[in-house]
Amino acid sequence: MADIFYDKGKVIPPVKIMQESLDYSLQNKLEKMITAEILEQNHYTERVAEALRQVKQNCPDCDTHLEESVQRNLKRSR
Repeated sequence: MADIFYDKGKVIPPVKIMQESLDYSLQNKLEKMITAEILEQNHYTERVAEALRQVKQNCPDCDTHLEESVQRNLKRSR
């Protein structure tokens, strides 16, 4: 309890707790920044868009199958 300080009715956590919280926040921010950088350098968004385009191109009637599948499943669930 000796490590806890009071300031006008507010509890100030021990320095160790504040440092751990700061380290955790800093690590999370750095992870997000580095992840975004790696994804950008490897053209993540463009690669996902291209993969999606290829899947749709290889399944031109997927929309028809989707509509039929939903209708069939709805009829079964009644």
